[in-house]
Amino acid sequence: MDPRAAAKRLDDLRRLRSRERPAQTLSSTFQSIAASLKRDAKRYDGIGGVWDSLCPDHLRDRTAIRSLTRGTLTVAAADSATRFELDRWLRASGERALIRAASTTIKRIKIVLDASITPPGSPPEAPRSP
Repeated sequence: MDPRAAAKRLDDLRRLRSRERPAQTLSSTFQSIAASLKRDAKRYDGIGGVWDSLCPDHLRDRTAIRSLTRGTLTVAAADSATRFELDRWLRASGERALIRAASTTIKRIKIVLDASITPPGSPPEAPRSP
């Protein structure tokens, strides 16, 4: 085989078998992150407004929405007493009202404790000694 023809055939095979990878730039990464943040903000904004309108006043300052993943709404409560009251309210009629009013699908509501939530007007926590 002619060396020039062999070289041309080899170049053709390399061109056909290899794919050009798209250039990874920071702008494409930032665009995908921005799209993800917009989607999450839209989802949480809707549920946040529904939570603020339906949650009883005495519980609203001591609770916070933590996440909405795969239909599970995770709500953080400041202490166990708040968790108990929130659980009673959800079982009475709150859960049904939230599910109906939310624009996204909520299958389950999970309550977790989060000591970082401090209601307005509460005294700051004293430092603990070792």
